[in-house]
Amino acid sequence: MTSTRVPVDTFHRVLAITGAALQAVAGLYVAVSGLLAPPWGVAVLVIVWLATTTWAMRNWRRRRLATLIAFGAMAVFWVAFLNFGDLVLGWTA
Repeated sequence: MTSTRVPVDTFHRVLAITGAALQAVAGLYVAVSGLLAPPWGVAVLVIVWLATTTWAMRNWRRRRLATLIAFGAMAVFWVAFLNFGDLVLGWTA
């Protein structure tokens, strides 16, 4: 069986750790979104957050910026989803 592990240099390891920390912060924002969104909306956010976190953790060695990309995607989705809920669905804090 051959190994598909790719060696990671220090700079990219620091980027991965930074992205993972930012993704954890995004998880905190998702967790407190219950103040702005109904339970089903929070469930959608949690599912998307888990999906982006899983993708980032599975791909951080092959795609050096995977953790930062996952955080950026989650941040954009979080803002867009809550704005959509406010403007279209009438969610209020």
